[in-house]
Amino acid sequence: MLPSLSYGIKLLRLLGKPMWLIALYYLNPFTIIELTGNLHWEGMMAFFLLASVYYLLVYKQWQSVLFVGYGILLKLLPVMVLPLLLRKLKFKKAFVYYIAVLIVVVLGFLPFFSQDLIDKYSASVGLWFGNFEFNASVYYIIRAIGYQVTGYNIIQTVGKILPLITLVVILGISFIRKNEFPEILLSSVVFSFFTYLIFSTTVHPWYLTIPLLFSVFTKYRFMLLWSFTIFLSYSAYSSESFTENSWFIAIEYILVLFIFIF
Repeated sequence: MLPSLSYGIKLLRLLGKPMWLIALYYLNPFTIIELTGNLHWEGMMAFFLLASVYYLLVYKQWQSVLFVGYGILLKLLPVMVLPLLLRKLKFKKAFVYYIAVLIVVVLGFLPFFSQDLIDKYSASVGLWFGNFEFNASVYYIIRAIGYQVTGYNIIQTVGKILPLITLVVILGISFIRKNEFPEILLSSVVFSFFTYLIFSTTVHPWYLTIPLLFSVFTKYRFMLLWSFTIFLSYSAYSSESFTENSWFIAIEYILVLFIFIF
């Protein structure tokens, strides 16, 4: 929490924005409950990614490489930011940057490297996209249609297609938007993670950490609203059968998408 506060203030100063904006993240009930109360590691991952982007914007690329590498070692999600840096760094520097990040990640994994690690890591990723489902939006709509057409849950198929759609959208954001400008780059990070969440089969509350933090540095506030409506998903734990309330999920996403489009 405190490191994110420090780098958040530095970045707000760099952008010429009021420093109190970091309170939208730092004092947010979502942050207090999920990162301080429930101790989810997304807080550290968000800090590493924030520090990486800050160092990139102040032209300290090697520090940026180290921090994004640390973030990837915690969880793979910061990989989504790498394509966004292409226009900022230009092709030659971006290539060197990507290779350096790869070296940091490989060195981090090296002490634990084994065939068993590869097998379990691959199986974990496969299970995540092909078996787990919770508090989804687009996926639940597709799943409902799939039940009507096929009579069974089509997660095994859809779970492979939705990540590809996410990848295409992120690549589009990387090449179309002018990410060489700091605030546009920061908003692209928000949009990329938002896309990932919208097309995910599983959206636990703490998954909002990175886009919520980065939205503080932009003019967009739809993630702030989501940090409150996401708690509707906890209704699933109100019964022993862990049944999700479709109405609560609909309210959660309709409100967020309305503000996003607005």
